[in-house]
Parts: sequence; C-alpha cells; structure tokens
Amino acid sequence: MSVNAVLKDLVCENRIDLLVLAEYVDNLNALRAEFLDQRIYFEEGITVGCERIIILSRIREIEPGFQNKYCSM
Repeated sequence: MSVNAVLKDLVCENRIDLLVLAEYVDNLNALRAEFLDQRIYFEEGITVGCERIIILSRIREIEPGFQNKYCSM
C-alpha cells in the first residue's frame, strides 16, 4: 500500500482537518487529487524556512506567526 493511500484512508476515516507531513517523499499532486475525488479540499499552508514539512489544511486562512527565529502556525 502506498503512503498516499494510507494518508487518504486516515483522513477520510478520521475527518482530519489539518495534516502535517514531514519528510514526505510521495507525489503530493496525486495525494491532493485523491482527496479531491473524495470531495476533501485542502489548502497548502505556508511553511517559511521549512522545506521538509508540508501542511495541508481544510481550515482557511492559516497564516504563519514569527517568533524570533522560529515560525508557528
């Protein structure tokens, strides 16, 4: 079973609104297409300075907040 299939099942079964992916190596566009097939609409969050973290959210308008050298959502 692929990583995307597992993530899709987890999100669908548990009605997850915020998905944080670290070190994700599968196809993000394919994952988003699978969510769209299930009528799950995720927006990609801004992750300033974090190239290895992806945030997908069904909550609109989540913006980063800066705290010294760190960033929070």
